[in-house]
Amino acid sequence: MVVFMGGGVTGVDRTAEAEFSGFMHSRWLQLVRLGFALTGDRGLAEDLAQTALARAYASWPQICRTGDPDAYVRRVLVNANRSRFRKHRVAEQLTGTVPEPVPQEAARDSDDRVMLMAALLSLPPRQRSVVVLRFWLDMTGRWRPCGRART
Repeated sequence: MVVFMGGGVTGVDRTAEAEFSGFMHSRWLQLVRLGFALTGDRGLAEDLAQTALARAYASWPQICRTGDPDAYVRRVLVNANRSRFRKHRVAEQLTGTVPEPVPQEAARDSDDRVMLMAALLSLPPRQRSVVVLRFWLDMTGRWRPCGRART
């Protein structure tokens, strides 16, 4: 993971930069897991996590004042995934040949994780976000994905 930490963003001093660096390193894996649950693709998950952290870095002092940077970064990640989905509605690439069928032995060896990811990926993106945030991150029904309580 590469993040530019050269002090090039206005309003981020050395203390805030060090604080953000600690936050980023401690949350990276959690954000990648969330991104993977939303997309089913590790590369896209890492891109979403990096996008969320880059946007958070740009306004880190304001985010810290809100008191819940985790909720902000999760919200940015979910929104970035939605934007990605809107921009690329057709993810399939047509080819001139039909792919080979999966051997029966490989199909029998699938575990619960593969079935869970297939079920998650069959959901519409918005519904998938809700399921992942509610059950994977163990957020209760009274909390929105951005972390604010419902009124």
